[in-house]
Amino acid sequence: MSKLAKKVDNEDILLIIIVIFLIIVNLVFTAKLIVKSPEDDSKPNKPTVITESKNETPQKPTSNSSKEDIKKYLSSLGETSRMKYYCGEYIKLLKHQDYEKAYSLLYGEFKENYFPTLESFEKYVKSAYPQMFAVEYDDISRQGDLYVLRLKIIDASSSEQKAEVVQRIVIKEKDYDDFVLSFQVKNTDK
Repeated sequence: MSKLAKKVDNEDILLIIIVIFLIIVNLVFTAKLIVKSPEDDSKPNKPTVITESKNETPQKPTSNSSKEDIKKYLSSLGETSRMKYYCGEYIKLLKHQDYEKAYSLLYGEFKENYFPTLESFEKYVKSAYPQMFAVEYDDISRQGDLYVLRLKIIDASSSEQKAEVVQRIVIKEKDYDDFVLSFQVKNTDK
């Protein structure tokens, strides 16, 4: 009986191998039929047209964009891009000398400790940043729910090659387009 059991086992294995082989052959032929359509034969060099659907990443918001458009845009971005956006919004406010809005973005405890008044913040910004400056993102890291951005502040009004000022900004995102920030305060006494 053990010879019969071995014979049945060998026959079963052989049948399983044949069935698997036939399935693979069938899948290969089916795949070739799906990939090659009749249109491909009639138009060998047909160009491919790629269109953008409305469900893809929304366009970057403008100053006229609604809060909802901005949130939709930010939800489509990765963490790094969102942090650059937030930091860019803050820097834009400084460049346009909209100190009140920039001040409102500061983390409450940070504000109390370093800039208890809007005037103290404005004075610091005017002494710490050049009149015209550019920003280069050097590094972005995440520490729990905080993001630390390392920026290089470059004096754009000077033709001289000056050393870049390094600035660290810490951002805490509560929700899309809802964030607070603080930054490395440097001594600006001259």
